[in-house]
Amino acid sequence: MSEIETNWNALGEQDPLWAILYDSTRKGNRWEPEAFFATGRKRIAEVMTELADLGVTPASTRALDFGCGVGRLTQPLASYFDRVDGVDIARSMIEGAVAYNKCPDRCFYHHNSAENLSLFDDATFDFVYTEIVLQHIPPDLAFAFIREFIRVLRPGGIAVFDLPSGYARSVRGQVFRMVPAPLLRLYRRRVHGDGTMELHVTKPAEVRSLLEREGVTMIDDYDVPEVADAVIRSRQYIVERPPPS
Repeated sequence: MSEIETNWNALGEQDPLWAILYDSTRKGNRWEPEAFFATGRKRIAEVMTELADLGVTPASTRALDFGCGVGRLTQPLASYFDRVDGVDIARSMIEGAVAYNKCPDRCFYHHNSAENLSLFDDATFDFVYTEIVLQHIPPDLAFAFIREFIRVLRPGGIAVFDLPSGYARSVRGQVFRMVPAPLLRLYRRRVHGDGTMELHVTKPAEVRSLLEREGVTMIDDYDVPEVADAVIRSRQYIVERPPPS
């Protein structure tokens, strides 16, 4: 966790918007903040529409944005929930989130470098959301956080998260698949001088097994369409903590 924190704190200091939402044309602090945050509003609207189409409507009291960065998804979640808490491992990202926060009465940000979410009590949230975050965490830690998502969900609460299921068929994806991670880290530090975004692939069968052991209800899981120049293929999971019988 300390290495992950160091890397992402550096990325948050150097080029936070690009580090959060990769676009090769936006590297070097070339993301316009309004355009960047507009992608978050669009994404959360899509998620809420998808849940409605599935017949799922989480209660609207409180939501968690895990790996919130500078609040790209946290702020639009505040249009659907009374309170949204964003957590991130990088203090620099949290400082950015506070600076960009347009709804301080509804969005609250927390720096968390622990291997758990012990800063929150059991059954705190109606909705837990994370996107393009768990891919940067080794699978054992990612699974530990998924267990934490379930712990902090209220009965009847919904969690939505994604995990890489393999490498993309793009040139970048095949490079990441074949080149050892230490060499990639060395290359990034020497050529780009920035922190390292590690990527980890997790087998969907292992994720489903974890969720079955945790006793949650699988609402849906599916492959996310690949975008151009992607490194990994992702799978989205939507689960419910069952209400009391």
